[in-house]
Amino acid sequence: MARKLTIVFVMLAAVPPSFAQTRTWTDNTGKFTIEAEFVDVADAGVRLRKADASLIVVPLERLSEADRRHVQSLAAKPAGTAPAKPKAEAPIGKTATKGRRRTSPVRGSREAIERALRQRAGLRQGETSLADMVRQLSAEHQIPIFLHERGLADIGISTDTPIQVGDQDLTLEEALNASLKKLGLSWMVSRDVLLITTREVGEGSLETVVYKLLRPVAVDMLVREMRAKIAPTSWDRTGGPGSCAAWPGAVVIAQTSAVHRQIVTQYAGMLGRIDPAEAKTATGRTAKPLARLAAPVTCEYVKMPLDQVVADLAKQSGVALTLDTEAMAAVGVKPDTPVTFTLQGASLESTLRWLLGQQGLTWVPEQTGVKVTTPGAAGAALQTVTYDVRDLLMVTGGNGDALVDLIGDVIAPQAWRQVGGPGSMAPAAGGLQIQQTYYVHEQIAKLLAGLRQAIRP
Repeated sequence: MARKLTIVFVMLAAVPPSFAQTRTWTDNTGKFTIEAEFVDVADAGVRLRKADASLIVVPLERLSEADRRHVQSLAAKPAGTAPAKPKAEAPIGKTATKGRRRTSPVRGSREAIERALRQRAGLRQGETSLADMVRQLSAEHQIPIFLHERGLADIGISTDTPIQVGDQDLTLEEALNASLKKLGLSWMVSRDVLLITTREVGEGSLETVVYKLLRPVAVDMLVREMRAKIAPTSWDRTGGPGSCAAWPGAVVIAQTSAVHRQIVTQYAGMLGRIDPAEAKTATGRTAKPLARLAAPVTCEYVKMPLDQVVADLAKQSGVALTLDTEAMAAVGVKPDTPVTFTLQGASLESTLRWLLGQQGLTWVPEQTGVKVTTPGAAGAALQTVTYDVRDLLMVTGGNGDALVDLIGDVIAPQAWRQVGGPGSMAPAAGGLQIQQTYYVHEQIAKLLAGLRQAIRP
């Protein structure tokens, strides 16, 4: 078999790259298709040029039998004129980003996404697919949009599911609500990515936000009113996941993205949402190379082996990424597991979250970089951090227990020792000593930064 494959590649090496005709290419499973022009054949596989002039390289054996026959048939045709010099080639299965025909690069930030949500959607009226809608919107608004394929698959929805686009005068927010509701889907803003996912995932994904009190108000009455007016069944008092706690000069709320949007709208003159800049913690966040987790990366992988995907992301970001092969093997994930994943302009941190999540994996920081591992292994890796909270204790009269209770109520409530979780915290001489996972420490650091901004004049 290897001998036959070698003969095919020797023959294809002479295929003239001048037969530029767009056609639909299909993989050997019949699930993946792409509109592209044939360029030529390299050792890595067949090079195709998409409509945006970017290149994608697909191994020959991963193409459908009809496409393989088509490529082989080109070897018998006479060479035409010399082609223009091709753009920079990407690794196997990854689209090259150099030379993209875009007026501005896709770059993720919560601010950019919020601006885009208020603008006209810009969708072409009629029927399209979920995947095509995401591509259109990302290109139109220059923001990273991720279609949560793993979550959709759990409820039997594929990325090529037809979706009807109606009124062209709708804002992006209105268009998303109208289009996704029919399929039982939802959307949310997750850091620097607009995520399209299932309602179940959306309703189970909480974000803790500090709201500054913009004018004097009876906080207890405000909280009761908010719980009654906005998604009443979503709060812990009625069996939901959301929670709310008072702090001097602020209200701290753990809720879904949709509920936070309602709070911002309905209490605009009373509450000011605080989104602190990247919080600095003692977990190594600010030390190089982890500071580069905020660097934007571009992914367009088609059945690319996981270890090659990780190597490419390491090259783009400058962050050393390694695979925890032992932990991965324990859950049946191999380094050569094929990955199909597209996300443009999101931070490396967000990209890793969603890319690895599709494979049932996650990541943890190390002294020299990042390790790709399993959720089980990551959850067992607790870090002890002592936070200096003397300034925050001044507004509580030195009561450290009040801060401990606040954190336990709004940050990963099930992750603490008192309720059977692994984490612990205790006041310690003007500080707060906390043992938790890296991800919980990230949330704590953001909460403390928000509380500090709330008590400023």
